[in-house]
Amino acid sequence: NAYANVRLTEADFQRGTLIIWAPCRLQFESDAVYTMHPNADNSFRPTAAQRAPGNLYAGPEYELGFFAAIAVRARDVTIALNGATLQQSEQFALAQRFFAIIELADQPFIPAQGPADFGDQLDAADGLVIENGTLGLSSHHGIHGNGARDVLVRNVTFAKYEVAAISVNGVHNFVVVDSVAPGSRSDLPV
Repeated sequence: NAYANVRLTEADFQRGTLIIWAPCRLQFESDAVYTMHPNADNSFRPTAAQRAPGNLYAGPEYELGFFAAIAVRARDVTIALNGATLQQSEQFALAQRFFAIIELADQPFIPAQGPADFGDQLDAADGLVIENGTLGLSSHHGIHGNGARDVLVRNVTFAKYEVAAISVNGVHNFVVVDSVAPGSRSDLPV
């Protein structure tokens, strides 16, 4: 296709949420375990520089920290896990208790809802494919989202989630095939 093909490495998850703004195909470089462990020296939260006006995490949606490994706010995106596992580190999962491996929008709540003002407009995924890998350790969800459209989850294993493999609200055409969620994490440290 004519969209960008972006190859991902573990380094892409060390500074914070990977925000998807435009149509693309994200392809994990190998079938390794990719562990999100951002800003450990800042209690796993966005730094003051990252929150400064005009910077990537300056918006209200990051007021309570990094809420996802990947936040999709674009149309026509494919996340090809390529056999990889994407997960939170044990320490990050302890520090950030509301988290989704993949968030289907630019924020975790619809406008005027939730524990903070996350913004007055929801930009949700539309035409998203998530395929061929594992969404691992998460203090909350494997996939979470509001208002997404035309989402296909194919050949995905959900492991070590604490609340739900998938939690969606107000979505249209959300299809899950050839995927398994064998059960939530049983060794909860909190």
